Amino acid sequence: MSLKDMIREARHLSVDERKQLAKALVDMLAESMIPAAAPKRSARDYRGRGAHLYDGTDAQAQVDRLRHEWDERP
Repeated sequence: MSLKDMIREARHLSVDERKQLAKALVDMLAESMIPAAAPKRSARDYRGRGAHLYDGTDAQAQVDRLRHEWDERP
């Protein structure tokens, strides 16, 4: 059965049945848009990933600076 055939058949449904059909279609669409679960990773997988970003700044000083910037935002 083609899409056009299905649409033609849907015109013969009652309003309530059309609502049920529309809901079922929306639910199917929503299900297909759910992304697949990302594989679980260990913290070890990220070892060395940000090493190029390190400029020698003390970690606590960096956190304090970021918090201060956040507080200053409008």
